[in-house]
Amino acid sequence: INDSVQLNGFGGTQYLWTPYDWITGAITASPIVFPKVNKEYVLRVFNGYCYDYDTLTVTVNSLPEIISNGNINICRGDTGTVEVAVNGSVLWQPDSGLLSPDDFITKAFPQNTATYTVIATDSNNCVNRATVKVTVHDVPPTPVINGYQNILSTISGYSYQWFLNDSLLPDF
Repeated sequence: INDSVQLNGFGGTQYLWTPYDWITGAITASPIVFPKVNKEYVLRVFNGYCYDYDTLTVTVNSLPEIISNGNINICRGDTGTVEVAVNGSVLWQPDSGLLSPDDFITKAFPQNTATYTVIATDSNNCVNRATVKVTVHDVPPTPVINGYQNILSTISGYSYQWFLNDSLLPDF
């Protein structure tokens, strides 16, 4: 899909390739075809006295499907997992901030928000691309706990979970 191939005819002085759809150079020995589906082409060859014809089928392979776990969010300094399922091989680009850029599942640890492109190649050498964005968030400041008159308070603008002896305190 979305590719082209050059056909080659020989043995004549005039050439005619049909049908005319998805073809450039239909009256040459070597046209370029770019069909969207499997397509049979007929070549008519004339040498000045006689003509002959032959057929060939151009097979259009579908692009490899890429199934991703989607965009992820991590805190600065943490790692996240980016993964894809592909019938073929993969290569992640850029490879900076990735543990294994040629694995289906790899750890991402960019310093700043990054968009990675995964390039999938199948057994027919068809190539497809998809992107995964890893958004890096700043770590909130360490809370300062003020315990004045049995009232606990922290810096506003953040949400907190309160624990007492490793047990979550409800309704805080």
